[in-house]
Amino acid sequence: MEILFWKVIVEIIQIPNDLNEIFNNGTSWLSNPFGDHRVYGTKFSIGADGFSWKFYMNINTEEGARRMGYGLLSYLKELYSGLDGTVKVKQIGSIHLKKEKPYLSELILPSPPYINNQIPLIQKIMNLAESNNSHEIRVYIFWQFKDHEATSVLRDNTKSIFRYDFYYKIRIFIEVRPLFRQDIKRDEQVAELLGYLDYLITDIKNMKGNCAVLKKADVSAKHLLTMENLFNKSISIDTSIYDSDTKSFSKKIKAIDFSIPPNMPLDKAYTVHNENLGVPVTPPKILLGNAYRQGVLTKTKMYLHLHDLIHHVFISGLSGVGKSRFIASLANQIKNQGAHVGILVINLVKKGEEGLYNPDIILRKRDLEFRVPYFIPDKDIEVICKQVAAYLVSSLGLKNVVLSITKNVLYDDCIKIGFPKQHPEEVFMGVIEWLKMNPYHPKFNTNITRAIENRVISLLSSPFIKNILKLGPVPNWFIEWKKGKNVYIDLSNFTEDGKRIITHAIFQMVRTLLPELRTNELKYVIILDEAHEILEKTKHQSIDDDETVTRHYLEIVFEKVLRAFRSRGVCLVLADHLPNNLFEGVYKLPSIKVIFRSDKDFLQYISNFPEEQDDLANQKNRRALILDGVNARKFAIHTIDYSYQEQINESGSSGEMYCSNCKELLEMSTKFCHKCGTII
Repeated sequence: MEILFWKVIVEIIQIPNDLNEIFNNGTSWLSNPFGDHRVYGTKFSIGADGFSWKFYMNINTEEGARRMGYGLLSYLKELYSGLDGTVKVKQIGSIHLKKEKPYLSELILPSPPYINNQIPLIQKIMNLAESNNSHEIRVYIFWQFKDHEATSVLRDNTKSIFRYDFYYKIRIFIEVRPLFRQDIKRDEQVAELLGYLDYLITDIKNMKGNCAVLKKADVSAKHLLTMENLFNKSISIDTSIYDSDTKSFSKKIKAIDFSIPPNMPLDKAYTVHNENLGVPVTPPKILLGNAYRQGVLTKTKMYLHLHDLIHHVFISGLSGVGKSRFIASLANQIKNQGAHVGILVINLVKKGEEGLYNPDIILRKRDLEFRVPYFIPDKDIEVICKQVAAYLVSSLGLKNVVLSITKNVLYDDCIKIGFPKQHPEEVFMGVIEWLKMNPYHPKFNTNITRAIENRVISLLSSPFIKNILKLGPVPNWFIEWKKGKNVYIDLSNFTEDGKRIITHAIFQMVRTLLPELRTNELKYVIILDEAHEILEKTKHQSIDDDETVTRHYLEIVFEKVLRAFRSRGVCLVLADHLPNNLFEGVYKLPSIKVIFRSDKDFLQYISNFPEEQDDLANQKNRRALILDGVNARKFAIHTIDYSYQEQINESGSSGEMYCSNCKELLEMSTKFCHKCGTII
C-alpha cells in the first residue's frame, strides 16, 4: 500500500482531578502549541462502547509524526497537571480515502460576538455522553491559527503589560452512526437521536439573535482524514463575548469554553499530598513499581533498600487489588538480591498460594515433619517460661491471672526435672491442679477450670496440634530456613485458635533461637497475609469484657515480638484487607507502609486530608501509596508485573495425602476420596 502521509493520534486517558482551579485560570486546550498555521483536529466519541478523546495531526514521515505526537502530549501535560495520554501513529494510504461517512453534519456557529455566557460546547458533549448509550456520535473539531492581537493592560499604578488575544479558524462536524434496537419502535429511536443532536446547538446565539444550526456537511470523509481544504472559507472564532452587565465586549473570557469539564468520563489523576520521591536507592534494592508524578504514571522505577525491610512492612488493600502478587514479588526479589535471606510464608486463609512463592519446603497440617516445639529452652529459663506462658495464655483467650499460674507451672517443671511437660495440654492440666491446691473464689475457680477443660484442652488434645507443638529438637525446616531456604507453612485448615497458637509458637521459636545482632542487616523474612486471622481486636471494647482483656494482652505480646524481630535481622511483612479491625500496633509499628485501595475508616489514620482519603479509597488495582518512614519518602506506584510458576518444588515435604480408609493417593486440595468416598 502506498503511504500518502502519517497520522499521529494522541489519546487522552487521564485528566486532572481538580478541574475547577484550572477552569478559573482560563486554561484551554484549543491553542497553537507549535506556533505555525498547521491544522489541528480532535474527536470526541460517545456511544455504547464508552467515551474517548483523541487529538490528530498529519505529517509526511513516521518519525515526524511520533515526534509531533509526543510534543503535543507534553504540551497538554504542561497545561493540565495530571493529564496523561498515549501516542500512536497510523499510515494513511489511498484505501483509507475511499471510506465514507453517510451521516455527517456540520455545526454552523453564527458570526461573533456571542451573547449570554460562554458557549459550553464541550460540556454539552459530556452531558450527551451521559445521556446517549444507544447510538455512536462523534464530534470533530478542527482549528487553525488565524491571527492575534496585542493589548496593553495596566497591571498596577506604574506598569503595564501586553496581553495577547488569539483568533482561530474553526469547524465542527458531527458524525452519527445509528444503532437501532429491535424492542423499541424505530420512529422513537430516530426522534431520540435527533433530539440529542438538537441539544448540541441549544442556547448558542449572537448579538443579532442568530442561532447555531446543524447542516449537512459540504465536505467528505476524505477531507476529515486529510484535514485539507477545510478552511477555504473564512470562519473564525472571536475570543470576546458580550457582557450584558457592562454593555461592552470583554476579552477576559473566551467565547467558547474549550476547558475540560469535571464530568468528562475519563480516569482522574490522584495526586499525593506532600509527594517526596527522595534520592535514588543504592543496591541491594527491591523494585516496587513505576512512580506516579503529580498523578501521572511515569517510567521512573521506585525501589526500597533491601536492609530497610528490617523496620517491617505493613500492606493494606481490599480483596482483588493486587496485594498477594505484590507480596510474592517482594519475596522473589528478596531472594534474588539476598540469597542468604530465609523467607518464611505463613498462609492463614487462602488455599493454593504455594506457587506464588516457589518454596523449597512446604508444610501442611498432616505432615509429620511439621513441628513447632511450644517451648525452646534458653539461658534465662525464668524469662523463657514467662514468654511462653504469655503467648499460650493470650493465644488461647484465657484471663491474665492464668498467666502467672502457667508461668509457675512451667518454671517448677524446669527446676525439678530440667524441662517442662511434653505437650502444652499437660501444662494446662497442671494449671488446673494448681488451682485445686491454691483455690481462688469458687466461682472464679470454676469459670477458669471450665474454660481450660472445654476450650483449651479440647484444642491442644487434637492429634495434629499435639504433633506440631510437642517438645523436641529444633525442626529441620527451621534449620533450613535459617540457612536461607524458602519455607511455606499452610495453616488454612486449622481453626482460628489453632492458627493463633501455632503462629505465636513460631514467633517464640524465632525469638528464642535467633541471636540479637544489633545491626541493620536483613537476615530473615516472615510473611503473614490475612493478619486478622490471628491479630484481630474485639468488636466491642470494654475493660469488663474477658475477651477484650485477653486480646489486649495478646496485642502486647505481639508488639514485644515485633520489636524483638528487628534486633535479630527479621523483617515481618503483614497484610490485611480491613486494617481497622486489627491491633493498632500491626499497622502503626512498621515503618514501611504500602496502601492499596482500602477501607475509608482506616485511611483516616493514613491521611488528614479528606481529598487524599477519597483518592486512596478509589485507587485503581495495583496502584498503591508508599509511606517509607525509614527515608521520609511518600509517593505512589503502579506495581510491577509478576508471574509465577504453576509447578512448585515440594522438596523437604512430600505434600502427598492418602485416604485414611482405603489408602488411595488423593488429589491436591480434594475434599473427599474419589475411590471410597471418605470425606477428608
